[in-house]
Amino acid sequence: MPPGAPVEMISRGKRRRSYDRLSDLPDCLLHVILSGLDSRRAAQTSLLSRRWRHLWRDLPCVNIDEREFADETWERFADLVDKILASISPDTQIDAFRLHLLRGNFTASGRWIHQGLRHAPTTIDIRAASDTTVIWRQSMPVSRSAKFTSRLTTLHLVHVKIIEGFTKDLGHYCPVLEELHMESCRMYINVVASPTLRSLAVISPSTYGTGAGPLMLMAPRLASIRLEIPYDRWRYYYHADAVAFDPQPLPLLADASIRLTGLYKHHPDRPLWQALKLDFVKSVCSFIAFLPNVANLHLSGFTVEESLQEEFLEFPVLHNLKTLLMEECGVGASFLVLTSILRSTPNLEKLGLHQCIDD
Repeated sequence: MPPGAPVEMISRGKRRRSYDRLSDLPDCLLHVILSGLDSRRAAQTSLLSRRWRHLWRDLPCVNIDEREFADETWERFADLVDKILASISPDTQIDAFRLHLLRGNFTASGRWIHQGLRHAPTTIDIRAASDTTVIWRQSMPVSRSAKFTSRLTTLHLVHVKIIEGFTKDLGHYCPVLEELHMESCRMYINVVASPTLRSLAVISPSTYGTGAGPLMLMAPRLASIRLEIPYDRWRYYYHADAVAFDPQPLPLLADASIRLTGLYKHHPDRPLWQALKLDFVKSVCSFIAFLPNVANLHLSGFTVEESLQEEFLEFPVLHNLKTLLMEECGVGASFLVLTSILRSTPNLEKLGLHQCIDD
């Protein structure tokens, strides 16, 4: 400001510099901005001014992340979460409910999940440090449960204990669900049944199968599937028939990723695990045969011993497969297995081999 500038000009300049243009934005835009914060920081914006006092209560997203409360005791953290959830307007419908816990117990997490469901979110993302912290249950009557999940299209669960029977009645409990992601969850699963499900991921379950039968996928609209399943019985207790697939036609499935994991190579009774894996590979090949329109296929962990090479000679014919990625797979002596697969995929356009071996 030049020397001798009028006082009025200086005052105007200060007013321009201090003018709060952000608060002039409509509530809908401020809600979008606040949705990028965790719920604790969003609530703290109520101290900025009267304009901001109640904005956070009507946010379209609830994001509770214990990592943001690292300096708090569990009791203090639990008290703050209770207050945050109780402060949300009762009639508010939210787009997303996210809960990330490092500590805790089934009682506290169950209470918070129930409060979140009351706002009928379209997305639920629950992550825990272990499967002894959070339990996903649908113990209430289906009619009442469906009211809370009537808008739920996306469900992500990581390190969560899932009550048996939930995936079997998925279509009833979550009538419009399109995406289900279950990672490192403690669960018993034989049937996944949903008329609306389009994307399914089952990754490293800590308990898989009940021994009562194979995995059945009753999801006619399923377009994408990702399976990362251990087949050995050293860490997890399995029955051979419980890790098989009951072939169900999935005409819309275009993207599939199947990863086999196991620790049998370090077990003294290695032949037993080799036989179990052979049964698993047979069931996987049978499952792939019921994906007539799969266009992109990712196979991982299909190592090949002498006994497995014959199974891949019967690799299902996939006329619509365009892209095949094989990772940590055996391609057979003199590429025998790979040659068989290529014969069964006449319209293949892209082939990727990553850390594959020629047994």
